[in-house]
Amino acid sequence: MRFMKNATAAFFSLIFAVPAYADRDCADQLDPQLMLQGIVTEHDVSMLFDYVRSAMFAASQGFEVPPPPPELGRRAEAIGDAVKARGALSALMLLNALELSAKQAFRDPPLARRTPPSAVADAPLND
Repeated sequence: MRFMKNATAAFFSLIFAVPAYADRDCADQLDPQLMLQGIVTEHDVSMLFDYVRSAMFAASQGFEVPPPPPELGRRAEAIGDAVKARGALSALMLLNALELSAKQAFRDPPLARRTPPSAVADAPLND
């Protein structure tokens, strides 16, 4: 059960963190591949798919689905913790970017308002 919680947390952290950035530089830093780089290994992926394969086979034969191997559970927990930490860092980066953007909006003078075309057409002509 904890495996599913960690996997779900990792998934949603990645899904919601990346599009939240309007600044392209920040979004590049939050690429899902970069977020997982150094956390998830090829061995982790193999362990996961080996377990899913054996669970599907057991279920298809009417046998009880075996519990995940302890090593897979440990890795899932470690991956979840690492992704949560990176997600917290991403949230702080987003907050900083939003703060800078809001401050910049107050520093810049508002753009001059253009007169709507209907107001120009209705204006009296000075002949």
